Amino acid sequence: MKVQYGILFLVISALFLNRSALAAPVRFNQFNADIPAGWLSHEENRLVLLSSEKQDCFVTIMVDNAGDASGEEIAKQASAKLGGTPPQRIEGTRGTYYFAADVNGVSLENTITADQGLFLYFAVAGETQSCRDAADAIYTSLNSDNPTVKQLLR
Repeated sequence: MKVQYGILFLVISALFLNRSALAAPVRFNQFNADIPAGWLSHEENRLVLLSSEKQDCFVTIMVDNAGDASGEEIAKQASAKLGGTPPQRIEGTRGTYYFAADVNGVSLENTITADQGLFLYFAVAGETQSCRDAADAIYTSLNSDNPTVKQLLR
């Protein structure tokens, strides 16, 4: 019986240690996010730039003032500026728009959401599934102590 509990403890400990090594919570000016281990982050004003350890995956996050503009309007402006595809509303969301763009040979997948006078811009550059998985994990971990920003991130 002791052996079974010992093995169970080792398995649970290994799972916990692997999970905690995967991401660490990082506080930025406008929000918090779980950033994968080994990733670098840089914040300037309201723009956060994240890069994987291998420099094969990049995530850009910005929370800023939307004024009276809707998510669709902001997405159209951003897409036009980046030479992207026409923004499409993502089904099942409360107003998140997606567009793709190629900037200097780098493919970007972009989403924009606007709510309560703020907007969230989230862009990913990276071709691998592990990049997409990391970006998805970062996106779903976004949170804030500010109630208005928190509402935007949900």
